[in-house]
Amino acid sequence: MFARKRDVRTASRRRILIVDQFVPDPLLGAGLPRAHQIVSSFVDAGFDVDHYPMWSKRSERRRMRVLFGTRVRFRRGQGRLGLWNVLRTDGAGYDALFVSRPPTMQTLLAVGWKPRWGARRPPVIYDAEALFAVREKLRRALYPPAMSDAEFQEELLAELRLMSEADAVATAGSSDAAAIGSGIDIPTRVLPHAISARPVPAAGFDDRRGILFVGRLAGPPDLTPNVDSVQHFVREIMPELDRLIGTDYVVQIAGMVDSPEIEALRSDRVAVLGVVQDLGELYERCRVFVAPTRYSAGIPLKVTEAMSRGIPAVVTQQLADQLEVREPTVAIGDGAEGFARACARLYTDAELWRDTREQGLGFVAKACSPEVFRHRLVEVVDAAIAHARERQEL
Repeated sequence: MFARKRDVRTASRRRILIVDQFVPDPLLGAGLPRAHQIVSSFVDAGFDVDHYPMWSKRSERRRMRVLFGTRVRFRRGQGRLGLWNVLRTDGAGYDALFVSRPPTMQTLLAVGWKPRWGARRPPVIYDAEALFAVREKLRRALYPPAMSDAEFQEELLAELRLMSEADAVATAGSSDAAAIGSGIDIPTRVLPHAISARPVPAAGFDDRRGILFVGRLAGPPDLTPNVDSVQHFVREIMPELDRLIGTDYVVQIAGMVDSPEIEALRSDRVAVLGVVQDLGELYERCRVFVAPTRYSAGIPLKVTEAMSRGIPAVVTQQLADQLEVREPTVAIGDGAEGFARACARLYTDAELWRDTREQGLGFVAKACSPEVFRHRLVEVVDAAIAHARERQEL
């Protein structure tokens, strides 16, 4: 009876299988907040959504039921064999497969699944999010050995070859989309972030104190951008900032922590909070949000989230370029001294603080509209279906 109801329901709705490394839990960071947006947007766009995480725990699936109810069917993550079984039993019934992250796409190709004779293979959308070769080059400039131009080109070409196996590609930034489009001839669409401007009750400049960082902090600094940036801020930027504005502020660090380097930073002026279920109080209480990222890829959701909640942000030039923003939408600084000066200006200048806050809210309303995100998501599915049809006709 249940199966029959599901068949009737999906007959008039497009079915999509999302394949990712993990369940889309926004509290875990590491690209998963965007993954959560993608799943939610597919549901809101009227798709019948199945989700296969390569690995999942029972507790994680329970949390997904809390977040999504019955709107999404979460499959039990059982690695490569589990993916094969899902595709073998249900694969031909999907209108498209939406595959996120390079390891997941590599696994899909390694599975080598083909529909039974006469059945149609659903088109594949590869959600690249970003070009990871770019991040790797930045990372190795900080943590040697540096990447040579030849190595960079080799890694970039490997990423493009992986993307070329798909019928359409989605990425978070327009610069990455342009680079991908110049390297391979398949539809490429920009899927940034979907977030509404929803500032917390308007605590003013004088009512706020302290500096806020939000992000997942797991792993060593030479492999984890967030751990590197927080360690860099506390050890190198804070001493410069102290010289500019004094020591009457506390840095609040929120997010899952699994890093001895971060634990070692705890002090009376550095509060390592761990996972905070509701960040609203921190967004209202703190005066400035910081993202001193030195190597990364994609679009920094933590920055757009902060701006959407009405707390102005200080970012590196790298993040400003990824967001395609300039001052005063955010404050920008590079290097320990430059970043400290940007923090000091925003922390002490009430007029600049209010202007940056309003500019940030305006940016989110214009560039991060959930309606635009949903439209682009449907558009990339349509592009993949059309491209797959063209390939079959050749």
